Amino acid sequence: MAPKTAKKILSDILENLSDENLDKFRSELLNRGVVKTSQVQKKGFLVITDVMVQAYTEKNVLKEAEDILRANNCKQAAEELGKNLHNFWTRILKVFVDMDNQTNCRNSFSHRKRSLTG
Repeated sequence: MAPKTAKKILSDILENLSDENLDKFRSELLNRGVVKTSQVQKKGFLVITDVMVQAYTEKNVLKEAEDILRANNCKQAAEELGKNLHNFWTRILKVFVDMDNQTNCRNSFSHRKRSLTG
């Protein structure tokens, strides 16, 4: 199973909000002044997700959404998002560590090869 993207994590969280809590989320999102009313007014969770990812980028969207959920006292959804946020960044960090280790191994191999041939 492929790891979830930030966009998928956010859409899953927003999909599970009640209509009332999604309205509160939308209102708080608008209060932050980053998105326009026309972008999210009377829009569903998928459109809101797309707008947020465009506005905040995949890197920042989950933290921003978590802050909005906490501001609206949607504690359970905020905690679930927080766990997903932690897992998301742990996975990203692992990719970079693995890439760094592969680079170091290649550099070490190249250095040893030059020592033997040179």
